[in-house]
Amino acid sequence: MILWYIIALLWWAVFGSFALVLLDRLGKDPSWVTVKWILTGRSVCDHTAKPLNWQELIPIVSYIRQWGTSAKNGKKISSRYLYAEIGTAFIFLATTIRGIQSFLPWYEILFWCITNTLMIGLLVYDMQKLVLHLPLRSILTVWVLVWQFTGVIGSYSIAFFGSIALGVLFWLLYHGSQYYLKRRYGKKQLWLGEWDIYMAFLLGALFPFVFVYQQFFWSWSHAIQLVLYFLILSSVVGLAIAFALRARGYQSKQIPFIPAMIIAYYILLWSAQNFIW
Repeated sequence: MILWYIIALLWWAVFGSFALVLLDRLGKDPSWVTVKWILTGRSVCDHTAKPLNWQELIPIVSYIRQWGTSAKNGKKISSRYLYAEIGTAFIFLATTIRGIQSFLPWYEILFWCITNTLMIGLLVYDMQKLVLHLPLRSILTVWVLVWQFTGVIGSYSIAFFGSIALGVLFWLLYHGSQYYLKRRYGKKQLWLGEWDIYMAFLLGALFPFVFVYQQFFWSWSHAIQLVLYFLILSSVVGLAIAFALRARGYQSKQIPFIPAMIIAYYILLWSAQNFIW
């Protein structure tokens, strides 16, 4: 059993490495040429651009075996590759254990393993660069909607409604806040960002799982409460992130809000029954 867990962790770490490639390459050049390169091209060294051999592509093991340096020229390799691979492996493991405990079918566990990993990717990217990774967000949105459209999991009708409702609400909040701040201060101020609107469309498409896992039946009352609690929780988490960043000497006026939205969604996914009546 232990051997199987080790093999599984290494296999899941492969996805973490692949997710980091998506973040890096699509972040620099979000084009079909880049997509084709990712899917069909060979991995190359960051320093020399030479193709990597199989010994250099074993997740976690290769980094440790090479002492965090390139086998091509001995230069240091960024530790984020190691962190991404280890982090993804344990996200997959934790998701799998939780799924088995909840008696979820294997395909639903797979859905959440990949969804959770890509969601963490969006969270980390926004924390680092204060911008939403649009290609990754688009991939995740299609992934979420296709699964629900097939009727295998979730509810496509609620996903479609939730996506439109939350996206439009954030659009109204964005433009309403812009109008209010401009009138109050006489110049354009930033409260919500446009990236938050795009993220709202994605998270709204995931709302059906809150109803399913928390065993709520669909009703307008439940839907409105869910949206209101999402706004409250994301605001509270956003303030907590802002205070934490300020305490660490963060100087920028921009505060990443997408991580707060993601965390608020998962709080509702796991414990909405404690809020909604």
